[in-house]
Amino acid sequence: MSNARVPTEHATQNNGKGSAQATLERSTDQDLSTVAPVELAPAVVLVIDDDRAVRHTIRRIFEETQLEILTAESAEEGLKVASQRHPDVILLDVMLP
Repeated sequence: MSNARVPTEHATQNNGKGSAQATLERSTDQDLSTVAPVELAPAVVLVIDDDRAVRHTIRRIFEETQLEILTAESAEEGLKVASQRHPDVILLDVMLP
């Protein structure tokens, strides 16, 4: 990993003799080589549509991505899946019966 550095801010407050004074110092001394990488879970997308072809097409569009695609064919099923899996995004057919 490179020795990249990011700016950091340090705030200090001096309350001497009844006065309040704030000082903000900016420094680039934080070494990023010691920061552990963060593993993120794939985003979850729920597709709710009564048309099987639409659900299939959307799944195919996103199959090469890191997204997890869930599908439901009715509003009731969609609510059940959403309450169990808590998707990040819901694509909804606004004309569901």
